[in-house]
Amino acid sequence: MRTVSARLLALGLLVTASAVVAQTPSVPSTLEGAWRRQPSATEARRTVIAAFEPRLEVFPEMLRGIARDRITESLPMADRIEIAVAAERVRVAYVTQRRVVIDTPLGGSARVRLEDGDERRAVQRLRGGWLEQVFTDDQGRVERLLSTEPDGSTLHLDYTVHNSRLGAPVRWRIDYRR
Repeated sequence: MRTVSARLLALGLLVTASAVVAQTPSVPSTLEGAWRRQPSATEARRTVIAAFEPRLEVFPEMLRGIARDRITESLPMADRIEIAVAAERVRVAYVTQRRVVIDTPLGGSARVRLEDGDERRAVQRLRGGWLEQVFTDDQGRVERLLSTEPDGSTLHLDYTVHNSRLGAPVRWRIDYRR
């Protein structure tokens, strides 16, 4: 009887330990490396503006052009993205005219100055098994979800912008290749 109880206890500990190991989050290795934007800068800007157009309809006609300019300035598309994972730290560099680096422990946060020059709180965490970056300030929240195709050939950068002035979230995707 003791042998059966000891075996059941050992099996229970093994299953529990396996569950803990299986639940330990890690950034998928297919994300690591250097990526170049697949569409041209002009095409990427068109994609972003097209995503915002339905929300701009509520603005007075003369403010729409100003809003489009502000969107283009505040949401530049990186020419290159470099992703490195070391132990529990994640380092993502967005390279355009300037280099913006987000370097935090997975699940950790930091204050960063983004491409538009504004400082925001940044959190890097896993969502659905992929790397999510959330940037917040007084005006709203920007989410970036970095994922790849199964073969690791294409990096998808999915943006979601939340801002009370927009009424509803705005979403778009820009792809990158190795």
